[in-house]
Amino acid sequence: MAQAVWNTRAGDVFEVLACGDEVAAKKPAPDVFLLALDRLGLPAADCLAFEDSLNGLRSALAAGLEVIVTPSSYTDGEDFTGAARVLPDLTNY
Repeated sequence: MAQAVWNTRAGDVFEVLACGDEVAAKKPAPDVFLLALDRLGLPAADCLAFEDSLNGLRSALAAGLEVIVTPSSYTDGEDFTGAARVLPDLTNY
């Protein structure tokens, strides 16, 4: 597995991983978030999603999650209506 998070394997950082190749429908369908919530054993109301694209926002909202969006240079012009917050990055948060 590639080093993906803080120069560490993602599985060594996060208790739960849910990937698009594990679900029938890709974003903007909510499937991957619903899988993650199921694996966590938590309701959407107790969780927060971090996304960087409109499809990600739509997916998370459809799963019932509040969403913080940090757009990338590819998604900066997208309409993130519905996000709890849109931030340029997560520095100082």
